[in-house]
Amino acid sequence: MKYTEEDIKPFLIACEDMIKSKFILIDKRVSNILKAIATTKPVYNAIAEAMINFNWEATLKYATQKNGELIMPEDPSRLVSFVFCLLKNIDCGKVNINDLLVRHCSKDEEKRSNYVVFCEKTIVPFMQIIKERLVIAKPKIEVVVQKAKIDMTGASWNYTEPYTYDYNMKRVKISGLPESVEVKYDSEGSVVQQNTAGTYTAIATFIYDDVNYELENAPASSLEWKINKAVLDMSNVAWDYILP
Repeated sequence: MKYTEEDIKPFLIACEDMIKSKFILIDKRVSNILKAIATTKPVYNAIAEAMINFNWEATLKYATQKNGELIMPEDPSRLVSFVFCLLKNIDCGKVNINDLLVRHCSKDEEKRSNYVVFCEKTIVPFMQIIKERLVIAKPKIEVVVQKAKIDMTGASWNYTEPYTYDYNMKRVKISGLPESVEVKYDSEGSVVQQNTAGTYTAIATFIYDDVNYELENAPASSLEWKINKAVLDMSNVAWDYILP
C-alpha cells in the first residue's frame, strides 16, 4: 500500500531534525525518531517487515569491522533493520554513541564532523528507503507552452510580373509586415535591386522573437525576379543605299 508524505510526516520530520542537528542533541533526536516510528503505523509496519530474520549482533559486527569506518549493509531491508536496532541500542545505552563516532565515523575525505558522517551513513539512507517504499511518487506534470502565432497574411513581395529595362533601378521587397517582424535581404547571393536586364534571386530573412512566436501564412522567403530587355523599335532604320 502506498501513502502520501503527509501520512509519514512525523517520521520524516524527526529524521530531518536529526540530520540538521548537532551532536550535543543526539540523545533527544534519537528518542524523537523512535517515538515517531512507534506512532506512525505505516513506518512501524515497514520496519517490522524488514526485521524478519534480521540478525542484529552479526550485522553490528560486520558494520564495525574496520577502524574509522562504519560499513553499512548493501541490502535495503538489512540497512533499515540495522539503523533501527542501532537507534534502539543507542537510546537504551547498550551502544556508546561517542565510542561509535570516534572509532567508526572518523574517515572522511571531505573532513566533515564524525556526527555528520554518522548521519550520512545511517539516518539519510534509512529515511530515504522507507520513504521510497511507502510514499507514492508524485506524478510529474509537464507544462508545454505553445508558441504564439504571428499572422503574416498581409505580407507579400511587391513583385507581380517581370520588369522591363528602362535605365532606372528596380527593387523588390516584402511589404505589409506586422510591427513585430522585420526583414533583411543580406543573405549570400541575394539580389533585391538591379538596373540591368537579367534574372535574379532575392532572399529574405525574417527577424522576430522566434523563441516565443512562429510565423503563420508567411510569404516565401526567396523570390526569383526578372528584368526583361527593352525593345528598341527599328522600324525607321534603313540602309542609306539608293539604287544606281
